Amino acid sequence: MVDTEVARLGYKAGIKKASKAERLGWALKGSPRRTAEKALNVVQAVAEGRRLAQTMAAKLKAARLPAGDGGICAVFSNADLSKSEYVGFPVSDDKSDLRIIHKFQTWVPLGYLVFVLDREKKQFIGHVRPLRLDKPAVQLLEAQLEKAQDEAVKAMRAH
Repeated sequence: MVDTEVARLGYKAGIKKASKAERLGWALKGSPRRTAEKALNVVQAVAEGRRLAQTMAAKLKAARLPAGDGGICAVFSNADLSKSEYVGFPVSDDKSDLRIIHKFQTWVPLGYLVFVLDREKKQFIGHVRPLRLDKPAVQLLEAQLEKAQDEAVKAMRAH
């Protein structure tokens, strides 16, 4: 059994000082890392991305954060990993899924970028959820996360 006083001290010392967005971002980041590759085609990857976006929207709503402060992006690449792009899943626009499928029908899904914007601290909390586990694919995902982070931080500072 956990000593509630000790648990409360840890809460007061650490996570209590974090914003709601920061707590949500770190909770999402704490999900278990995939240990087996998940081979999805583009249609399956878009369906999985839509499910993740809906889950994110529910978590943002529960935390009383704006829907635009979190997101899921799918990362697609050509077969030889020489070119990649990420595309977001708008929370309220299921029609965009067909456009994504059409645009990337010959590409390979690499994984997802999961992120939360903390407007209070002007920071971006994100991580990758790879579908492919080979090192080049994961590095490409991480590069796309850095690119998304740079774009998000620039947009936040502009406002």
